[in-house]
Amino acid sequence: MSRTEDKRRERAASMRQRIRENSETKGQGDLRLKDKVDSFKPKEGRNRISIVPFKMTKTPNLENVPSGDEYFRLRVRKHYNVGPEGKVVVCPKTFGKKCPICEEQRRLVDSGKKWDDEVVSELRARVRDYYNVIDLDVKGPITADRLLIWEVAEKNFGRVLDTEIKDDYNTDDSLQVTFADSEAGANLTVRMKTDSFGKTKYLAADKIDYEERKPLPQEVLDAAVPFDQVIIVLGYDEIARIFFDMPDSSDSEDDDTGKKAERPERSRRRDDEDDKDQRPSREERRQREDERQKSRDDEPARDRRASRSKEGEDKPSRSAEKDPPRRDKEEKAPPEHKCIAKGGVFGGGKSYPECGDDCLVWDECQTEYENREARKARAARKTDEPDEDDLTF
Repeated sequence: MSRTEDKRRERAASMRQRIRENSETKGQGDLRLKDKVDSFKPKEGRNRISIVPFKMTKTPNLENVPSGDEYFRLRVRKHYNVGPEGKVVVCPKTFGKKCPICEEQRRLVDSGKKWDDEVVSELRARVRDYYNVIDLDVKGPITADRLLIWEVAEKNFGRVLDTEIKDDYNTDDSLQVTFADSEAGANLTVRMKTDSFGKTKYLAADKIDYEERKPLPQEVLDAAVPFDQVIIVLGYDEIARIFFDMPDSSDSEDDDTGKKAERPERSRRRDDEDDKDQRPSREERRQREDERQKSRDDEPARDRRASRSKEGEDKPSRSAEKDPPRRDKEEKAPPEHKCIAKGGVFGGGKSYPECGDDCLVWDECQTEYENREARKARAARKTDEPDEDDLTF
């Protein structure tokens, strides 16, 4: 047996072992391509194809393929219907990174929801496979321009393919194991049958036959799409922004490495100027708040003067001259906008330009403000009425 054959058998055995291990542990708009590559669309019945391997470089990956090894597919996880726009997002766990959607799913389960709960199930990532294929039902020589991309659900093709690879009846020399070898591989005849889930119909592989093929031309191997390099995986923060429908960050964007990419200085400066035009200046906010606070201060003062006049008091007591009434420290309005979310005064009511219905604690803050004003009014009237009219939340 030649050294080449020994290496080929070693690659086949390694690939076969990975398929077995992965099966025991599991659970084109997503590709950044320089040139357009058409998609393979199987038909019902027999489909003759040849799968072209590519060199895997990104680790870790879902199938634990070592960097530099030839492999016949990229297996990914995808989340569907993400955010209000129903986007499709490649799960970062495809390459061993954290995913905010998966974390939210785990949080819901830990809080008591079942895995088959509709909300929990909606967050589940679906497994998809990417293959480089040549459609052999199209006559003609095998050339690079005939290369197609086949994206298919794992259960609709890969599961049947993996079953053949794991079958103990097949040896490491069997075509069912070496089909993707660039030199001694095999052509596949895949029989697709129509299946359904509810009202949705789809094609799924029912049977696969194998036949020997000639070595693939080098131009075809060179044209194979390196899926792990061109798959678009958004960063953690960007996925969270889409999933939780949060405002877009104006200062940075995450790429698939998790690093933040600096925006051009000119663009950042222009955005800042636009924001300044749309919001009041600090001085304007300070003047508005001073006016509001002055109006609140004048009302209790008028009540006190009227009360002293009725009781015949000509002048305030010495202690009053020495220690004039002061508001509680927590009620003192700051010159700038502050809220509970930023560690500021809670219960200020709708007193600041930034306050509004989109504030997460606006109702509670407004209720506390109304309670406080009610207590101040009773104190000014010098009554002992209970706080029964305080609002609750």
